[in-house]
Amino acid sequence: MGKENHEKPHYHIAILLLWRDGKILSSKRLAEAEHLATFWEFPGGKCAPDETPSAAAIREAREELGVEIEITNVRSLLEFDYPTRRVTLHPFDAGITQGEPQPLASSALRWLLPAELRDDEFPPANAPLLQELKVITDGF
Repeated sequence: MGKENHEKPHYHIAILLLWRDGKILSSKRLAEAEHLATFWEFPGGKCAPDETPSAAAIREAREELGVEIEITNVRSLLEFDYPTRRVTLHPFDAGITQGEPQPLASSALRWLLPAELRDDEFPPANAPLLQELKVITDGF
């Protein structure tokens, strides 16, 4: 099979910007992850067939972090073309309504101010979002 764009798998991925005291939660991908192992990322995951991105975000918060959340904002979609897959990221701002985050599907968690987020630690698809977060908070 060739590597033409239409032949790559295309995943819709819900990602959570979980906020607390001006900081955002990030999680470290497991070393054995099939894609982007050991990168830091915003929690979330692939949307199941016929699952809305917001429902996926809520489900992933339960599965990956053991928390209940409330979505407070929907951000613009991000499209990215990796060598082996295409992704559409569906970012949501959210707050935790119940529970304390646990690294149930990652090797570590950390809370960072937007200015502390480093592009080289996150998947390339996140670059526009990281830039947007830094710009928004530069004035504070």
